[in-house]
Amino acid sequence: MSQAEGNKPVGIYVTKGMRINIPKGGLQISVDENGKTSGHLSFEVLIDVTQHWLSIAYEHVLETEVHSKNVMLHHEANDPILKAEAMEKEFRSAMQACTSAAIAIDAFYATVKNYISIPTALTKVWRDKRTARYKQIAETFRVGFNIKPEPSKNLRHILKQVNEWRDLAVHPSGSFTKPMYHPDLKVATEWRFVYYRFFNAKNLYRGCLSVISALCGVEISKNKNLEKYLVDTKPKIEELVQKYEEKYGSMHENV
Repeated sequence: MSQAEGNKPVGIYVTKGMRINIPKGGLQISVDENGKTSGHLSFEVLIDVTQHWLSIAYEHVLETEVHSKNVMLHHEANDPILKAEAMEKEFRSAMQACTSAAIAIDAFYATVKNYISIPTALTKVWRDKRTARYKQIAETFRVGFNIKPEPSKNLRHILKQVNEWRDLAVHPSGSFTKPMYHPDLKVATEWRFVYYRFFNAKNLYRGCLSVISALCGVEISKNKNLEKYLVDTKPKIEELVQKYEEKYGSMHENV
């Protein structure tokens, strides 16, 4: 029975990774004139979805790999019908992998920006000039994590690529385009079958995971709130890094 039907919840159900906070005024203790004590305690809860979006992305990467192998299997068997079905499944799961990984970056940014002070004048410039979102995210990371110029440049490049691949998936053009060469099949085909395949999905996921993992490893002693969040989040991200590297090798290897 729901609260709307008159019942009040008893207790609080906490899952792994859920964060709990006691808001200001959430803990109240009083003593009446007879010495009897009474109290009230209220909680706020929060699930950080960054790790969940990364997990979703990884699941789609694994799925994409299966479909990619089937593409080549049916290609070598000269079965055009099954090959076409496998290609469609590969690009669908690859789009989901790329999109989920990009959302993980957005989720991480949405949390850490609450702990980072960006000058009001700069945010006004962003609004007035309609600065690209990936540039705003990169600058927020640069300021909050005290990133040096060269790494900051690399970070912006990665975020730009992630943004472009996500936009191509969620804001597709309805225009005709020239066929694009497929490096595995050695033929030209629709560009989505080339872009959204296992090789690219795995690399984009790796890029997003690398960014979040690297930022979680930054020591920030002057920002206690951000530092606490990173300390809490780092083990969850390291689990995903370990899972990736057990399957595909070091995230830092050249491909």
